[in-house]
Amino acid sequence: MNRLMRILLILPVVMISIQTNAETIKVSSLKQLVEYAKLSNNTIVMKPGIYKMTDYMIADSISSRIKSKNYSYIVFSGNNNRYKLAGVTIEIDTRLREQLKFPIHTNEIELRGNNNFIEGLYIRNVNNGLSPGGATFNVSGTG
Repeated sequence: MNRLMRILLILPVVMISIQTNAETIKVSSLKQLVEYAKLSNNTIVMKPGIYKMTDYMIADSISSRIKSKNYSYIVFSGNNNRYKLAGVTIEIDTRLREQLKFPIHTNEIELRGNNNFIEGLYIRNVNNGLSPGGATFNVSGTG
């Protein structure tokens, strides 16, 4: 059997192994979701409900984000994760953009990692804050 054929036969077994080794983690706050969004090989199940970004992004957090130039609200940077967010609404007050003084074209929530799946998330923008551009939700990576 040639090398390519062996790789093609082994690859599905490796992919199944990655998915079956995923730990299931239950979260009930944006803070917890953000913590696990950096990690890899997990299934994250969020308790249904409305989660307000203004409850997570308090004044102290905003000033430290400006200093560190960390403008995105949530970055899903881990790999091989499944986010089960059925019944979850993230409510974003658009005035947060003004408070953070975003550079032009900064995204609010980013899916950057590889082989990540988000199921059931609803994002609702409220109020009439100004924006220098950027997306509410941006997807990059593979898978």
